[in-house]
Amino acid sequence: MLISSSEILRRFPGLLILDGVNLNRVVFGIERKPKLKRTDEVRAVLQRSPFTFPIDVQAGFMDTELVKGFVMSFCGRLVSSFASQSSCSTRR
Repeated sequence: MLISSSEILRRFPGLLILDGVNLNRVVFGIERKPKLKRTDEVRAVLQRSPFTFPIDVQAGFMDTELVKGFVMSFCGRLVSSFASQSSCSTRR
């Protein structure tokens, strides 16, 4: 089986010489964005509120006892089903 030099270069990107021959590499220049320089005022604002969410955070989705009972029942069945399936697969 003959492996091409491009395949070897892909597997070993740091390789410079192959079979005594210098490998020609194509190098692309990477444009890097300059670092942002923030003023002290902007830094102070960012430190006061380090992150924000795109929408307001709400307390939860269990508004009523009926919804809470349904969700808790569903989660309980899901966890027990998952646990029984994983224990069956470990016995094989």
